[in-house]
Amino acid sequence: MRKLTALPAVEQRAALLAGKQITYTLKRSGKRRSIGLRIDDRGLTVSVPLRASEKWLSSVLQEKAHWVVEKLDGWQMCKQPELRWQDGEQIDFLGELLELRVMESLFATPAQRRGDKLWIFLTGDCDGAQIEQSVAH
Repeated sequence: MRKLTALPAVEQRAALLAGKQITYTLKRSGKRRSIGLRIDDRGLTVSVPLRASEKWLSSVLQEKAHWVVEKLDGWQMCKQPELRWQDGEQIDFLGELLELRVMESLFATPAQRRGDKLWIFLTGDCDGAQIEQSVAH
């Protein structure tokens, strides 16, 4: 009698799809009857029946490869770049792109817009959270 080993319910994998190495999350479920593909801000998630064969999974991924790559690229283009709250960074302020200028001062004062720059005056060394808070007020 052959011993059945339990497959992990969720695992991270990678596959070569349409010439690109794509990482994805594989989810196995006893309730599924077909393979489902979902793309969102976390990337590609592939949901499969509990006992789906590797061959079936691979064929579905290759069949949908161009669609997957196109959708993942679309999500990447829509992602906002991570904002770094530091001197010299470009920030969106009230719908306009301004250069953030952070200056040390004896007194903390509200943010001041001067042309295409947003000046922040803070006392002593400050971190990104303090700069962000000063811009928000």
